[in-house]
Amino acid sequence: MPIFQLFYVSTAISSFDPKEVYNILAKAHDFNPKNDLTGIMMFRGGTFLQLLEGPEENVRSLYKKISKDPRHRSCMILMERNTDNRLFSDWSMAYQEIGPIDLKLVNEIFSWRSLISGSDVDDVKILRFLNLFQNKKFT
Repeated sequence: MPIFQLFYVSTAISSFDPKEVYNILAKAHDFNPKNDLTGIMMFRGGTFLQLLEGPEENVRSLYKKISKDPRHRSCMILMERNTDNRLFSDWSMAYQEIGPIDLKLVNEIFSWRSLISGSDVDDVKILRFLNLFQNKKFT
């Protein structure tokens, strides 16, 4: 069965408590295995990046729910694709705070010029970014 991957970015509301990230992760660790979902959530300075992967219907259903969450706004899907393999098969939801080095690649992915012009974000750059975290050890 093909795996569907959806990668999105959103902005936390101004009053967002970063400790809330751990509450989100706790819920994901309970919900995702029951729904054959895996992925990674990244956060820094009010920006969420998240990859969801699993059966397409389950991924789309979860994203619809996430996009309505009042703790963030401006959800934008950056990549959707079918693939044969999960990137984060061992993680119901891995978590990584984005570091300064990672931000350079994030800025490259989110070329504002291409976003404003309506051009697609380069999937190759997104996958290169996600692969940086694929073999990391998460707690």
